[in-house]
Amino acid sequence: LYQLTMAQAYWQSGKTDTATFNLHFRDYPPNRAFLVFAGLADVLDFVEDLHYEGDDIEYLRSLSLFDGEFLRQTMESVQPDVVIHCAAMVSVDACEDDPKIAYACNSDLTGEIVRAAPDGCLTVYMTTDGVFRGDMPFMTEKDLPCPRTVYGKSKLHGEWSVQIASRDHLIIRTNFFG
Repeated sequence: LYQLTMAQAYWQSGKTDTATFNLHFRDYPPNRAFLVFAGLADVLDFVEDLHYEGDDIEYLRSLSLFDGEFLRQTMESVQPDVVIHCAAMVSVDACEDDPKIAYACNSDLTGEIVRAAPDGCLTVYMTTDGVFRGDMPFMTEKDLPCPRTVYGKSKLHGEWSVQIASRDHLIIRTNFFG
């Protein structure tokens, strides 16, 4: 799902140059199907000669994570043991400009993804330290969230969706700069 989401966002933003998105999967004992590694050197070695064809690009453009049937079919055919959910509307300004879309992406979609996952599937949800006020460093899971932005509020609602829909979850609150 991460690959499809990243590719869809790439082409929906109007980019037309060649790009490849890939995750590496390895067997991981005990009782789990895989562990994800995303080393840039490995990815570059793997994708050096790969290119999408026109039909592939059109197919990726046609997909939508907001299509519940697509989510159900994907989960049913893959039967993942782990879903790493990284799809989000991450522009704080865009979230402030359009809260309805922010909540649709960061909360509603998250709930749909988790509910579509098979029973016993571990959901890893990438969220943000923006669920906190931002006036104190080094917050922990014991600190109460108090987001000040639509982005932070919508991601907190996403966390709640994960907690309600799945007993097997890992919520990672992080912050990426760049």
